[in-house]
Amino acid sequence: MSRVNRAELFEGASYLEVYTVYKSAVMASRACDGCDTNVSIAGGIANIWSQESRPTEGIVLELGDDTEHFLCYDCIDRLPDDREVTAADVAAL
Repeated sequence: MSRVNRAELFEGASYLEVYTVYKSAVMASRACDGCDTNVSIAGGIANIWSQESRPTEGIVLELGDDTEHFLCYDCIDRLPDDREVTAADVAAL
């Protein structure tokens, strides 16, 4: 994924428009540790003005080696289920 120059993206936009987009993109999502895709997370006040309701698309898992990783549901489905999952399995995703 290429980085977007935010200054160009929001040129001519009002502060409220920029703030609303920023809060929706950053505060209501989190990158999956497995595939690095931004997915929706619940909680917070990111959608307080729009009243938009988006389901959570991932969870934090504590793995067998005592590490914690935020994973989207697609990556969770790809984890091995025949043994204890470790950070090496997340890195292999």
